[in-house]
Amino acid sequence: MSSDNDFEDMQNENVDEAQFANMTKSTYGSLKKGSVAMLKDRPCQILEVTTGKTGKHGAAKTIVKGSDLITDKIVVTSSKSTSPVWLPLVERKTFNLIDLQDDYASLQDEIGNNFDYKLNLEDDYGKYIVENKSNDDLIITLLFVIGEHRVVDARIGKQ
Repeated sequence: MSSDNDFEDMQNENVDEAQFANMTKSTYGSLKKGSVAMLKDRPCQILEVTTGKTGKHGAAKTIVKGSDLITDKIVVTSSKSTSPVWLPLVERKTFNLIDLQDDYASLQDEIGNNFDYKLNLEDDYGKYIVENKSNDDLIITLLFVIGEHRVVDARIGKQ
């Protein structure tokens, strides 16, 4: 029987124990479409949840399909509906572009904190940022989850 402090079955070397401090625990059976959960040690937005009937050998199985929030890859996993799953804290932060050197963007939030971000120049947002780097009103929104981040919006406009 696992306890709240037993991370053995729910983590791998890719996710360290400190990152679990920003997560809550739930079960696969309670996941809903649109929510965010850790599937195969990746933060995923749930696209589909299918739960089968309880069989003669135990609990019902839940099949969960999600999209990785950082890489957009599809992740599919199957587990007992009563098995624990971690729900990560997801934050969106808005920044202004201060400077762009090669593929490194210097960003500043509304209270003056600076953040350096390596752009993916293959990504549509990365291309958009490079094309509009001289615009003083370029607003970039980043998604932060389990120590990783990615651009989810870039636009010209006033905050």
